[in-house]
Amino acid sequence: MAYSFDLRKRIVDSVERGDRTKREIAKLFGVHESFIYKLLRQKRERGDIAPLPHGGGASAKLTETDLLTLIDLVAEASDATLEELCQQMKK
Repeated sequence: MAYSFDLRKRIVDSVERGDRTKREIAKLFGVHESFIYKLLRQKRERGDIAPLPHGGGASAKLTETDLLTLIDLVAEASDATLEELCQQMKK
């Protein structure tokens, strides 16, 4: 979950004021203490505190055409097993 820019700014401002420990700030704002360290490192290294883009993940195994084919196969045989659908997709 990406925390809002406003929350990030309030956390950094609180840390910079130095009136509370990072643990107290984390509890106050309902975030994990490690998030504060990551946020401060990001500010130091990148110069901003905006949420970073999603890191990605595994790429899709099926193309858009494959998905459309699968939709048609399921519509034709809604009781087909996964194995049967896989066999049909290989044709």
